[in-house]
Amino acid sequence: MLFWVALGAALFVSTIIFMYVDLTNTVDNANILLMAVMQGRVLDFYELSVEKSVTNFAANYNFLVYVLFAIWQAPAYFVAHVLHRNYMSWPWTLLWSKLLVVLFSAAVAFFMYKIVLLLAKDKKRATLAVCLFYSSAMVFYPVFICGQMDVISMTFILMGIYRYLKEDIRGFWLSFVFAIPF
Repeated sequence: MLFWVALGAALFVSTIIFMYVDLTNTVDNANILLMAVMQGRVLDFYELSVEKSVTNFAANYNFLVYVLFAIWQAPAYFVAHVLHRNYMSWPWTLLWSKLLVVLFSAAVAFFMYKIVLLLAKDKKRATLAVCLFYSSAMVFYPVFICGQMDVISMTFILMGIYRYLKEDIRGFWLSFVFAIPF
């Protein structure tokens, strides 16, 4: 139990005190996508990103990444505008953006648990798998410190593997359809 408390505290603190440039670039470009939608210029999104980006990179991911982040960002984006806050420098909006990545890591852990439980039929092993996942530097650093988006693709990959093991071929294919663009 002490291990889970310590790990949870470390993950929580890392999520709050670190913000990596890749995530801020994605948030900035998701905000530009929201602006493009409101102006009726969605087809000009990548061009607007080059012109309007306040961070150091224009949009360089697949469009679906920015759609997902724009949907997630929309409530915080509008709150920041109503309160006349600079979205990119207000800690609450930046934490909101990082929460999406953290939630996807929880989905990865969920599917990891389900896969191990399905294969090993042992709740202790499934719990150990989740514990090893969250305590791994390969998860801790990219997700909770950097907030990188690879965990989104991993969610759909593990969902697809789980669906395959359950012999749900349609669910398997659909999961990988979403895993590829992320």
